[in-house]
Amino acid sequence: TNESVTSNDSIKPVEVVIERSHDEWELLDRPQLAPQLPQPLKERFGAPEEASLRFWVNGEEKVVTSGQFPVTTSLAEYLRYHLGLTGTKIGCGEGGCGACTVLLHAPADTMLLAPNPCMANACLRPLHSMNGWEVTTIEKVGTPKAPHPIQSAFVKHSASQCGMCTPGMVMSIYGHLAKGGSKDPQDLQGCIQGNLCRCTGYRPIHDAMRETLKVSCDVKVRLQPAVPLAMHRDGQTWFDCANL
Repeated sequence: TNESVTSNDSIKPVEVVIERSHDEWELLDRPQLAPQLPQPLKERFGAPEEASLRFWVNGEEKVVTSGQFPVTTSLAEYLRYHLGLTGTKIGCGEGGCGACTVLLHAPADTMLLAPNPCMANACLRPLHSMNGWEVTTIEKVGTPKAPHPIQSAFVKHSASQCGMCTPGMVMSIYGHLAKGGSKDPQDLQGCIQGNLCRCTGYRPIHDAMRETLKVSCDVKVRLQPAVPLAMHRDGQTWFDCANL
């Protein structure tokens, strides 16, 4: 072999020369100014640097200020890693397994095509889209000392093994009953069609569901009007389109 070719000393980095015109360099050196908010919008939405969104999680008001979290933060990440509500699982992270299912109530002045309340995959729901919403998680439904009848039915029929899918299953059944869904066994089974179980099998889950036919779920929330919102981040102004 040729030592001069294999030697590290003989390998030099390739020099890349970028040729730009004088006008291009002036454009690159120009300071990046943040867009100015028109005065009518500023009066309605407030100053972008002071903007915040507020919503409710299990009855407690939460406030997120501008720039506190990346705009890519999901509701599931906020619930688990900021609030410590680890009952909301993150399985696939793509809305396919249902482990992150939560119950949502829309603001009172928001028009929705979906029923209110509605179920949602928290891993797909952007945190910054939650302005004025009310979120109910599995922690609100029941506790180890005071479980909800749906949870008790799961325990009775051994409908949980690893437990990863169980909170999402319970929330789907709970939400189905909370929004006045049919208690027909076939319809009740259909409410978990977006929830996947990979270890227990669905027979004990269906047995537990049949025991919940007499269960009533009355979710008490405070439907607040959505607060107009404008947020400023990374040189861009973000609006809550539901309130424009």
